[in-house]
Amino acid sequence: MWRIAGAERVRVLRGVGWRIVQSLLGGLLYGVLITLVVDLARGGQVDRNRAVQVTVVAVATLIGQLLASYLAARDSWLASYQVSAHVREWVLEHLLRVPVPTATGRRRGEIQALLTGDMQQIEDFLSEGLPKLGQALGLPVFVVVAAAVYDPVVALVLAGAVLAAIPATVWAGTRTTAAARERTTLQAESSARFVDVLTGITVWRVLAAPGRIADVLRATALDLRDSSVRMLGRLIPPLMLASAVLMAGVPVLMAVVAGRGTEIAVGFLLVAIAVYRPLVAALSVGEQWHVTRSALERLRSVAEIPQLPDPAEPRTPRGVEVRFDDVGYDYPDGTPALRGIDLELPERGMVAVVGHSGSGKSSLGGLLSRLDDPAAGSVRIGGVDVREIAPDTLAATVTQVFQHTHLVPGTVAENIALGRPDADRADIVDAATRAQLHAAISDLPHGYDTRLGEDGAGLSGGQRQRVAIARALLVDAPVVVLDEPTSALDTRTESEVSEVIAELARGRSVLLIAHRLGTVTRADEIVVLEQGRVIERGTHAQLLSTDGRYRRMWDRVEPAGDPAQKSPAQRSPARNGPRARSTAGTDERSRR
Repeated sequence: MWRIAGAERVRVLRGVGWRIVQSLLGGLLYGVLITLVVDLARGGQVDRNRAVQVTVVAVATLIGQLLASYLAARDSWLASYQVSAHVREWVLEHLLRVPVPTATGRRRGEIQALLTGDMQQIEDFLSEGLPKLGQALGLPVFVVVAAAVYDPVVALVLAGAVLAAIPATVWAGTRTTAAARERTTLQAESSARFVDVLTGITVWRVLAAPGRIADVLRATALDLRDSSVRMLGRLIPPLMLASAVLMAGVPVLMAVVAGRGTEIAVGFLLVAIAVYRPLVAALSVGEQWHVTRSALERLRSVAEIPQLPDPAEPRTPRGVEVRFDDVGYDYPDGTPALRGIDLELPERGMVAVVGHSGSGKSSLGGLLSRLDDPAAGSVRIGGVDVREIAPDTLAATVTQVFQHTHLVPGTVAENIALGRPDADRADIVDAATRAQLHAAISDLPHGYDTRLGEDGAGLSGGQRQRVAIARALLVDAPVVVLDEPTSALDTRTESEVSEVIAELARGRSVLLIAHRLGTVTRADEIVVLEQGRVIERGTHAQLLSTDGRYRRMWDRVEPAGDPAQKSPAQRSPARNGPRARSTAGTDERSRR
C-alpha cells in the first residue's frame, strides 16, 4: 500500500494526522468534562468563571474537530483519488507493454474487476480505513499517557486490556486472509462472466440460451454469496472475542479504582468509554484491510507480468527489407508455435503465409509488429532487430490490419486517426476516401463527428474493416501486415474491401497472412506453414507444379480455381521492387 501511494504519501499521512488531531481534540473535551464531573461528584460547585472556561474549551475543541475533520477528509480523499487514477493509468500502460498473447490471455472481466472493484477497495481504505484507524488509536494513546501521569496503575489496566485484544485481532487476520482472497477471486470471476455474457449477448439470444446463462450467472452469484458468508463466519468470532476482551477492561478498571472514591470511579468510567469505543470501531478496519490486501495481491500479479524491454540504445532501420532468421516462438503456456522460420520480405515485395488454423501464421505477423518477442532467432527490418527499434519508430514502420477490427468509443474521425492523433481533418478525409469510406461516413448523422457505439456498433463489418484500412493509410507505414483481413466478410464485401486493400498495398512491403488461397496467387513468394514450420515455399505456379501440401490445399478449396486469380493486394499496378527469393517444393532446412 505504501509503495503504490507514491508521491501521495505525504498527503495520506497528513490525512491520518488530521484524524489523530481530531481524536486528540475529542480527548481534550473528554478531559475537561471528566474533571467537571469529578468535581461535582466531590460536592464541589461550578462557579460562573469555571462554566465560562468549560464552555469556551468545549466550543473551541468542537470547532477544532470540525476543521480537522474537513482537512482530513480533503487530504485523504484527494490522495485516494490521485493514487487510484495513477494506478489505473499504470495498469493500462503496463498491459500495453507486455506481450499481447499474455495480456489477452487474461479475461477482460478480471482486468475490469481490478480496475473497478479492487481499485474501489484500495480507494476506500486510503480515504476511510487508514484515517479511521488513526482516529481510533489517537484518543486511546492520549488517554493512556494522561492516565499514566495521574495514576500508573490505571494506565496499566487500560493498556493491558488493549494488549490483551491483540492476539484475537491477529487471529482474525489469519482466519480472514484466505477467505478474503477467495472472495475477491470470485468477484473477479463474476465480473468476467458478466462481461462475457454482455459481449456475446447476440449469440446467447440466437441460441435461445438465456435460461442456461442465467443458471451460470446465478451459480456465480451464489458462490460469491457463500464465499462472503464464509469470510464473515471466520471473521466474526475473533472480532467478537477481541471486542469482549476490550470491554472486559471496563469492569477491571472499575474494580481497580473503586476503592479510590466514587467520584474517581465515575470519572474513569467515562475514560473507559472514551477509550474502548473507538478501539472496538477500529476492529472493523482490520476486516477492511484483509480485503484490501487481496486486491493488492491481484494488482501485484499484474505488475509481475514482464514487459517487452525497450532498447537501451535504439537503432533506426536502414531500409525496410524484412528478414526472419531461424525464428522460434512459444505460446504463453509453453506450447511451441514456430520453429526454425527463415523468411525474407523484400522492399515493396509481397510474401503470403498460408496454412491450417493453428499453424502459426498470425504469430509470424505478431512478431514482425513486435506484439511479442521470439524465443529464438531474430526478426529484422532494414538490418536492425525489431527489439532494438524504438516503439514509436517501429509503429511508424510497421502497421497491421487484423481479421477483426477493434473500434474505440469516440467519433469516426478519432477512430481513423487512432494511430496518428495529430492528423488534421483533411488527412483523415483523404485516408477515408482512399479506403472508399467517405461516402458512407457522409451519410452518417454527423459525418466524421458521429460517435460510434461500443466496438463500432452502427457500422457494417465491411465498413469497420475500411476504418482499419483508413487507419493504416493515414499512418502510411512502409511495411504492412495483413492478417486475414477479409476472411470474416461475405463474398461481395470481400471483393469491395479487397480493392481497398490493393490501395493500401501499393508501393509497400506486404506480409499477407491468408485463409483463402485465392488471395495469394500473385504473391512474390508463398510460404506454407504446418505445425509452426515451413514445409513449402515458392510462387503460386511453382507450388501448383508439385504434388505438395499447397497443391492439395488448392485442389480441395479451389477445385475450379483460376491460377491467374489476383490477390487483393495485387489488384494494383505492378511494383518495381525486387522479387522475393523463392524455391519450389519443400524447404529441406525446415525439415531438419
